[in-house]
Amino acid sequence: MRYAIFLLTLLVCSTSYSCDSITVAGSDQWLPFAYSESDSNTPTGIAYDVVRLIGKKLNIPVNFNTGLPWKRIELGMETGSIDLLAGNYWNAERAESWHITDAFANDEVRIFVRSGHAFPFDSLKDLEGRSGVMPRGISFGQAFDQYKSVLDIHEVQQHTQMFAMLNLGRIDYMVLPYLNGQIKTKTLGFQGKIIALKNNVSVNGVHLSLSKKSDCRHLLPQINKVIQRAKDRGTIKDIIKQYLK
Repeated sequence: MRYAIFLLTLLVCSTSYSCDSITVAGSDQWLPFAYSESDSNTPTGIAYDVVRLIGKKLNIPVNFNTGLPWKRIELGMETGSIDLLAGNYWNAERAESWHITDAFANDEVRIFVRSGHAFPFDSLKDLEGRSGVMPRGISFGQAFDQYKSVLDIHEVQQHTQMFAMLNLGRIDYMVLPYLNGQIKTKTLGFQGKIIALKNNVSVNGVHLSLSKKSDCRHLLPQINKVIQRAKDRGTIKDIIKQYLK
C-alpha cells in the first residue's frame, strides 16, 4: 500500500512539473502592451517582451499563439491549451480562475469622445444616459466591471470599428486604455477629431496569468521572481521606454 502511494505521488509530481515549453496568447490590438504589427504576425509590445525575458531567464522555449479572439483565449486558459496570457488586468473572477502574476506595469483607462462633444466625467454615473462602446470581453477593473450592467454600452471586437463608430457620431463615447487610445488616435488619423476626457475610469496593474490546467502552473513563484528582479534592475522600465518614444 505504501509502495502504491509512493508511485502515485511520483506520478503526480512528474505530471505537474512537465513544463518543457510555454504556449502564450494575448491581444493583437492592445498598444503598447500586446499587439501585432500590421505587416506581420509578430507578437509585439511590453507584455510579450516581458514573456520573452521570462522564457530566457527560466530557460524555457516560448511559443506564441496570437490573433485569437478574447473568448477563445479565455477558453484556452480554462482548458490549459494556453499556458500563459500575456497581459491582463486583475479582477476577482480572473483571480479565481487563473494564477495571476505580480504586476509589471500600470495602465490608465480613459473615456474618449468626439472633439466638441466632451461632457463632465467625475464618476461612472456620468456615463448613464449615454451610449458607448468598449472592446469585447475586456475587464477595465473591478469597479467598472460591476457598474457596466447599468450602462448603455456595447462590446465590439475591433478597435478600428470603435473609432469609426465614435467619429461618425453613432455612439457618445468609447472606453479604452489611455496609451492605446492615444496611439491609435494618431495612427488612424483622428488627431483633433477624437480626444480623451481628463479624469480616468481606472488605473490597473498589468499582469501575466497562468492557466490552472497548465503543466507550467508551478512556475508562478519563479515568474514573479523574474518580474521583481527585472523591475528592481530597471530592465522592465527600459522595455517600456522603447515603446513610448
